[in-house]
Amino acid sequence: MNRATVGNIVEALIKNGVVMELPVLQMNARPAGRPPIGLKLNPAAGCFIGVDMYDCRLTAVLTDFECHPVVEHLASFRRNASANVILKTVQQAVCALLEQSGKHKKKLGGIGLSLPGRINLKTGVTVEYYRIPHWQNIPFAESLSTTFKTPVFVEHNSSTVALAEAWNNHPQASGVVASILIRTGVSFGIVQNREIINSGTYSAGELGHTVINFQGPLCRCGRKGCLETYVSGAALARITEEKASENPGWPGAKALQNSFDADLICGLAESGDPISRDILRTMFRHLCIGLDTIMCLYAPDIITIDGIFNKAAHLLHEAIEMHCMPSLLINTKICIAHYDNKTGAVGAALLAASRVCNPLHHLLQ
Repeated sequence: MNRATVGNIVEALIKNGVVMELPVLQMNARPAGRPPIGLKLNPAAGCFIGVDMYDCRLTAVLTDFECHPVVEHLASFRRNASANVILKTVQQAVCALLEQSGKHKKKLGGIGLSLPGRINLKTGVTVEYYRIPHWQNIPFAESLSTTFKTPVFVEHNSSTVALAEAWNNHPQASGVVASILIRTGVSFGIVQNREIINSGTYSAGELGHTVINFQGPLCRCGRKGCLETYVSGAALARITEEKASENPGWPGAKALQNSFDADLICGLAESGDPISRDILRTMFRHLCIGLDTIMCLYAPDIITIDGIFNKAAHLLHEAIEMHCMPSLLINTKICIAHYDNKTGAVGAALLAASRVCNPLHHLLQ
């Protein structure tokens, strides 16, 4: 395109409120011709919604046009909830965000869903999720797009976390960013040049269901010795319960009150509690098997570790240095993220924004 064409396009974007002008810092030697004009996306040009679901909980955010969170909504449902109840919970979350957002209500550009389990990425239908009995063949994309008259995009939650990490926390990384997400299970997503790598029909990323010991504990998927039976939120809760019964008076037993508190075990381990340290050191040794696998297969520039173990970052770094293959660590930077429950939801909003605004995506469908 010549300069005039570019100028016309920019003028149209400014007129339509998509792009806004910014003052430019004075330069010592300004080039001849018209003075330069700074440009950026206009945050008020519209909004996107991202919904992240795991176990029986969801976090939903409404973002501005730059995908910065404006409003947040939390919700949950029972483990035996029907597919209709799960769908209704998501719909109510979107409605709540739109009602709270007010001025953004008429400018919704799209909805992104960050979901667990196996997903048909072409249709936006979930196939299965072992933890919720009725999580089968739920038409999330069709239902929400019909209700809210807007495009809906569905991805595995590990991929949306990787997308959020690449855009917001590692914007300087032009290569491959991988994210390991540890919550109730273990999964990983991978992004290259800030685009999710997933060209298949079905979602990938179930790192937790790679078998590391054929004689190991029975996994919820029906096989034995999956990685997540050794290192995950579910594994940590199970092992904490075993240690509490063996060691009366152990302060870690308090983690079992109400909903399981992984932060308590991590805090005890970092402060020197021997039982908690032993639990996490064993878990992190197994996690390093997954790290080595990702580095061998993908050689990412950055691996982020998100989820329940961020409060024990010192011990985790120690385990990585001790157990991961040194030659692999030379070219891969490993970052333990300051995880919060909005990361996946913001990544889902970024997914919607990139798919709506990038014409190339539509050409590849």
